[in-house]
Amino acid sequence: MIWPARRLADVQVVGVAARDPVRAEAYARRHGYVALPNGLHGEWAAAALRAGKHVLCEKPFTANAQEARHVMGIARSSGLVCREAFHNSEHPANKRVAELLQASRRTKGTVVARIAERTPQQGPLARGGAIGELLSLTARVLIPSWAFKEGDIRFNEGLAGGTMMDAGCYCADALSFFPGFPPTAVTSAAAKGVLHGCDTGMEARVAYGGKGGGAGQLVGRIEADLRHGGLLPVTLITAEGTRGRLTYDNFVVPFFGHQITLALAPDRGGQPPETRRMSVYGSGESNYYYQLRRFTDDVVALRGGTGARALAEVEASLQKDAADAIANMELVEAIYTAAGLRPRQPTHAWF
Repeated sequence: MIWPARRLADVQVVGVAARDPVRAEAYARRHGYVALPNGLHGEWAAAALRAGKHVLCEKPFTANAQEARHVMGIARSSGLVCREAFHNSEHPANKRVAELLQASRRTKGTVVARIAERTPQQGPLARGGAIGELLSLTARVLIPSWAFKEGDIRFNEGLAGGTMMDAGCYCADALSFFPGFPPTAVTSAAAKGVLHGCDTGMEARVAYGGKGGGAGQLVGRIEADLRHGGLLPVTLITAEGTRGRLTYDNFVVPFFGHQITLALAPDRGGQPPETRRMSVYGSGESNYYYQLRRFTDDVVALRGGTGARALAEVEASLQKDAADAIANMELVEAIYTAAGLRPRQPTHAWF
C-alpha cells in the first residue's frame, strides 16, 4: 500500500501505530505505515469509523462473524466507506477469471463471448460461463514452512492467528468471488496441525445450496497451509465444469506473473478439444494500486467530488462489500467449528 499511496493524488499517509514503539518509529520513518495483528482489526476499524474516517481494512476483516457484523453496522449507519482489503480481487486477471466463470458477465467481444460462439448450438452461456455449469471449485494457498517461524503472530491465538485467518482467507474469499455467490454450508474441515491453539494448515469442503453443477451440486474445496513442504508458495484456482476445466496459477499476486488456462472438452457439434492460455495485466499496476484507486474513487464520490463513479453505484458496492466481509468471516468461523477448533476472538473485549 505504501507505493500506491505515494502515487495517488487523493491519498496521504498521516499516522502509524504498533505495539513496539522502537520498531514503530523505525518503520514509520522508512515507510509511514505499520500493520495491526488480526485480533485488533475490528476494534481499530470501529474506532476509525467512529472518528469519521473511511476504512480499508486488511484481511481478515475481523476475528469472527459477530465482530464483522458489528463493525459493518457502524460503517453503514455512518455512511462511510468500509472494505475488507482483498487486493488480489481488484486485479484485472482475477476479474477476467470471474468473467469466464460467470455467465452474467458475458458481453460482446469478451473471451467468454468468443468461446460461446465456438459452440452456438449450446446457446448462450447462461449456466456457468466458459466451462459450462460449475461442478467444483478449489482454492489453494500453500506457504512454505520456512516463511514463518514458530513465534510469528500467525501462530498466536490471542492475536486471532491461524492459517484460516491468513492464507485461508484468500481461499474463503475466492470461493465466493469467482462463482459470484457464497457457499452456504461447510460439509467437512480438518486442521493439518495445531500450534499454540492455531491451525498450521486447514482443508475444508463447502456446499452451495444447490447452485451450479449439472445436478445442482457445486462443491468447493479449500486447502491452506503455512507449513507447506515445497520451496515456493502455491496459489492456485481450479474450476471443473460440464464443458471443461479452468486453472489460474498465482491468483493472490498475479502482477508478479500468472497464467489462466482453459481446457475445453469436445462439443456435440464436432469441435475438437481446445486449450487456451492467457494472462491479463491491464495497465500493469500492482494489486495494491488497483485496490487503493477503487477505494479513493469511492471516497471522492461520497464527498461529492468529480471524476468518480456515480453515487448510486458506490452505495450498491458498499452494501456488497459489507455482505462479502461478513460472509467471509461466517465461512472462516464455520470452518473452525467444523474442524473442532475454537473460532477466533478479538484480542480485547471491546463491544
